[in-house]
Amino acid sequence: MEDRAEIRRLHRAEEMTIRAIARHLGISKTR
Repeated sequence: MEDRAEIRRLHRAEEMTIRAIARHLGISKTR
């Protein structure tokens, strides 16, 4: 799933929280 890879990349590279990343990508954590 490329969304998850993108989240992981952002989380590492940008030091964003999962919630912030989810908001950034316009997705919910529960999806």
